[in-house]
Amino acid sequence: MGEDQNVRPDRVKIDRSLIQSAIHDPVKREVVAAILEMTHALGMETLAEGVETADEVAIIQELGCTVFQGYAYAKPLPKDAFLAYMRQTMGNTKDKRRA
Repeated sequence: MGEDQNVRPDRVKIDRSLIQSAIHDPVKREVVAAILEMTHALGMETLAEGVETADEVAIIQELGCTVFQGYAYAKPLPKDAFLAYMRQTMGNTKDKRRA
């Protein structure tokens, strides 16, 4: 048990099944909210997995999660396509900041 006390995770992933069910189930939404509250209190980052729709993005953001992973942003891409996507995305972000 002595070595286990030195383990300090810095990120918690919330499974996509919980994320997706939180859209329509208020109890699951409260579970996600509780996970986020706990991880924020512990200074940990929380990543929502499997975020696939704009509704899921909106609800997860409303609950306080800022790190997402899923098809809502892009499907898996080969390296060159990913780099092009990032250049386009970052270029659009820079343009928006200047406006």
